Amino acid sequence: MFEVFRGKGRRDIGSPAVTLTKAGNINLNRAVLDAIPDANFVHLMFDKDNRRLGLKFMKRPEDRYSYPVKKNEKSNSAMISGRAFMKNYSIPFTVTTSYDATVDKPNNMVVVNLTETEKKKIK
Repeated sequence: MFEVFRGKGRRDIGSPAVTLTKAGNINLNRAVLDAIPDANFVHLMFDKDNRRLGLKFMKRPEDRYSYPVKKNEKSNSAMISGRAFMKNYSIPFTVTTSYDATVDKPNNMVVVNLTETEKKKIK
């Protein structure tokens, strides 16, 4: 008789996640968008000492360094063009990689630890 596998093979759908794609995009899942609903623009930030990616969201662009967050309503996700940012900070994007993210609601931020050993290579 067959038994349904009930182990944890994938990230919980409700957990915030950020994916860095081979194309140089930064993808946000639905949990990130649900946590920060006014995520229309973003400042891309990097903590060199701790190799952390920071995304500071805002409703309207604050300056010329504000990147648009392109939302995809069909898939409940969003995308940010991040190729120049990732090249500047030597963040590898030769393989699409997904990371668990931490949401800092009071500061409208999402933080991703790029040294995280639990990252998931997708392609």
